[in-house]
Amino acid sequence: MTAIIPAPADWIKDKAISFEPENNTVITAENDTITYDYLIVAPGLKLETTLVEG
Repeated sequence: MTAIIPAPADWIKDKAISFEPENNTVITAENDTITYDYLIVAPGLKLETTLVEG
């Protein structure tokens, strides 16, 4: 992924557990507080086909 992310962007491999848009802040699972001017969120979805009936 580092080969395709633009140089001024930061790739933070952590889970967001809380957003505070009024403060431009994200709290992560590692208990970090990240502030931002612009935020792009890419959810890492995991399919659980065993939960689908039929």
